[in-house]
Amino acid sequence: STKLKLLGVDVPSFGDAQGTTEGALEVVLNDAPGRRYAKLVVSDDATTLLGGVLVGDASAYAGLRPLVGRELPGDPLDLIAGDRGGVAIDSTCRTSGRRIYAVGECASAQGTVYGLVAPGNAMAEVAADNLAGGRAAFTGGDTSTKLKLLGVDVPSFGDAQGTTEGAL
Repeated sequence: STKLKLLGVDVPSFGDAQGTTEGALEVVLNDAPGRRYAKLVVSDDATTLLGGVLVGDASAYAGLRPLVGRELPGDPLDLIAGDRGGVAIDSTCRTSGRRIYAVGECASAQGTVYGLVAPGNAMAEVAADNLAGGRAAFTGGDTSTKLKLLGVDVPSFGDAQGTTEGAL
């Protein structure tokens, strides 16, 4: 992993990443086209997360690290198999583990990991509302950004990259 880190590849590990616990099982996601690899180490009955390693996409780390040693609420693969990285969530920001919510950069909402503050805050509001018994839904996030360049505000909005057909 040191060589990968020197090449700029993110390689976080946590808990028993090597699977040295007696009877431990490994759940592996090898997504070559997406340039990511993830291995979770779970108990022999696949109900407890023991550790893991993430290569290429570390967005699930923040959601996985606190689960080490705890009972998993569902299929361990669902915690690392978001289509474009991150932990897949539904419109209430719940993962496949019905008792686990994910928000921000560790969450994949409708196949999108936003990586921006505004969508993360919106997800947090939805998750909080649902935890309090509400029925809020996350339907997408505001992807506009506000950058500062030497003290000058530089906003972006709409198709700032000009990828829409006919854009100038």
